[in-house]
Amino acid sequence: SAILIVAGIVMCIIGCVSAKGSEQDLFMQVDETGTHYVQSVSSEVTKISLGYENANITIIGGTEKSQIEFTNFNPNLYSISVTTNVITFDEVADVTSMLDLGDYGFSFKGLRYALDPRNNDFDDMQKNIVISLAPDSSLKIIDIDADSSNVKIENISLAGDMLLNVKNGTIDIVESTAASTINIIGEKLTASVDKVSANTLRYSGGESSLIVKESVFADTDINVESGRVDFHSSVTLNDYIISVTTESGGLLVNAKPVTSPYAYEPAIEDEEEAPTKKFRIKTVSAGINLEYPAETATNDTTENGGTD
Repeated sequence: SAILIVAGIVMCIIGCVSAKGSEQDLFMQVDETGTHYVQSVSSEVTKISLGYENANITIIGGTEKSQIEFTNFNPNLYSISVTTNVITFDEVADVTSMLDLGDYGFSFKGLRYALDPRNNDFDDMQKNIVISLAPDSSLKIIDIDADSSNVKIENISLAGDMLLNVKNGTIDIVESTAASTINIIGEKLTASVDKVSANTLRYSGGESSLIVKESVFADTDINVESGRVDFHSSVTLNDYIISVTTESGGLLVNAKPVTSPYAYEPAIEDEEEAPTKKFRIKTVSAGINLEYPAETATNDTTENGGTD
């Protein structure tokens, strides 16, 4: 027993020294201001997956180093898995995570946390996640699954997908790119996309307000039940197959009222050069305001809809 105790103390000392040397917190820090934990993100990490109930998250690029900072999370109510290429964080609603024997292994963090009465004091405090990405980041995928969240993403570049599943809250994406897909899903959302590019934008919302400005996508597919969709394109959509429909909402195209559906297909001179880019908006009762530089659209088309 004595040998095991001494060995345990030695291992703790070695762990603390190693963690300090790599600027990595060995434990979540708990004080009167809340809980704090910082997870470093190596340049080899290609995916970050976050599942949580209620927290605000900020993702920002161009920082000095890559890391994830978690604030005010009860250390007994989450599990985090770190591999060479993937970081996965999952929050649960009860203490079952203490004895989680699932995909992420045994996540009990020790009596230090289980017996600390301060942990429950932070459950009602605003939880925050801040992801900082340095220029050498190899991140391809950001995957967020949340019940309630305000998401802010700025100045990041992904080699893959941005997957944002937020039931209630806000999403703001500014000056960012994704080589593949930006996929946004929610029930009650207020979303803004400004100066963003990706191969595909997919948006599916219930009661939703979506504003897209100065952004470019090869394919756009927006589905909203109620609310409003404002899409202001800085580039012409004349080489896109356009389909914009609403069952009972108003529809404006280039500031002029249009009867739903509004459709446009580029003229095809060579079958081998048939248009492949698609632009689609479909709503139930949400109003739609579409603006884009229309080089070939006629006044008759924009006023009455139809295929040019």
